[in-house]
Amino acid sequence: MKRIKRWIGMLFILTGILFIGVFLIAIVNQDTSPPSNINKYEKVKRYELY
Repeated sequence: MKRIKRWIGMLFILTGILFIGVFLIAIVNQDTSPPSNINKYEKVKRYELY
């Protein structure tokens, strides 16, 4: 019986560690969009068209 309780405890601990790891990865990989006031084509507009 002690063996089963130990396995169940280990399962809960590993599940918790997995959940925390996935949560941390999701926080780190959040999509941060660039500010909308930055003009992406500023350098391109410097050149004159003939």
